[in-house]
This record gives sequence, structure tokens and C-alpha cells, in this order.
Amino acid sequence: MARDAGSLMANRSGLGGSDNMWKSEIQYTYRPLTYLYDFGFGLGIMRGAEATVLQNGESVPFSPLSDDEPGLNYGFGTVTFEADRNFSTTARLTLGASTKGFAIGAGLALRIGRIGGTNLELGADLVQDIGNRYWMAFAWDTVPNVPMSLTFEANTQPNPNVNPTGLRFIYEAGWQLNDSVTLLGDIGYATRTDGLTVGIVGGVKAKYQF
Repeated sequence: MARDAGSLMANRSGLGGSDNMWKSEIQYTYRPLTYLYDFGFGLGIMRGAEATVLQNGESVPFSPLSDDEPGLNYGFGTVTFEADRNFSTTARLTLGASTKGFAIGAGLALRIGRIGGTNLELGADLVQDIGNRYWMAFAWDTVPNVPMSLTFEANTQPNPNVNPTGLRFIYEAGWQLNDSVTLLGDIGYATRTDGLTVGIVGGVKAKYQF
């Protein structure tokens, strides 16, 4: 199960405000460890609030196009192909229901380096009504039992119609308790363009394999 929560504080023309988004997922993955390295499926929920600013002591939408608060209940599937020990790709399909109706999404990640080891990953994930996410991540396993990664991300979530582009820089570290259980936590900084700035991003994950 994974949970990712973040908040952004807005400041435009001296007017304070905020927006936020949180997401929780649970996933099952099976690994044949062949050219088809793994495949899996899961369920998730996402909720968010669009950017607001304070005017005359009242919180008002940052954008005049603001509508319902964004949210998505969804299922997803993933599949990873390992063409070579040091090159792999992961595809993702998302199907869900947003406040506007049925939503579909697709994602793709390209990885140079060992899966689960030191690697560089470039990816994009596009979800209807919720927004797009693009990232570059560097992961390494040079410290025994302590996997770590750095991720730089750009996104338009949780609502691409009204939210300015967001940028996030995230550091993640984990602790492998044994061959089956790994715990991970992340912390980072988030900002938005168009004068909306400042925010702390945090999350926790637990992985169990058998």
C-alpha cells in the first residue's frame, strides 16, 4: 500500500492561499522474471483541492474556470518488459471514475540500469480529467538494505484545466527489514508556476514480496 500526500501554499500579488492533493494505492505484482519481468494490478483513490487565493478575507478560486473539486476512484494495471539486464520499460493503464464521469489514463517509463538497483528512469503518466505527470528519477542501492532515490517531477494534477504547472523534488529512502518486507518514506519540496509557491511533499510505502 502506498500513500502520497502533499500541500502547496499559494502567494500571488501578496494574497495567500493553498491547494492540496493526496493519493493512496494498493497493488499486487507477479514476477515471472523473464523477458516479461512482471505484471500487476491495483486499486487507488485520489482527492484534491484546486488552488485558491484570499481576497477581502475570503478564499476564492485562483482560476475563474474552477469547477468541482477533483477526485478519482480507479483501477490500474502495469506490465514491465526487460529487454536487457540494464534496459527495461513499464507500461500502465488506468481506468476510473472522476467527478466528471469515466476517465482513462496511460503511462510509460523507460529505465536504464538494473530494476531494483541503480538506474535512471524517465516517465510520463497521462490521466483524463486529473492531469499529466512527467518525471526523471535516479535510484541507487549502494548502501546495503537502504534503497534510495531522487525524483524531479512536473505535473498538472489534480486538475489540468485550472491548476498551474507544479514542480516537485522528492528524496526517498527505505529500509529492507528482511527478504520480504521493505518500508519506504519520502519527503520533498513542491512549487507551482504563476506565482504559487512553497509546499512540503511527504509519503510512506510498504512492500511485501514472497
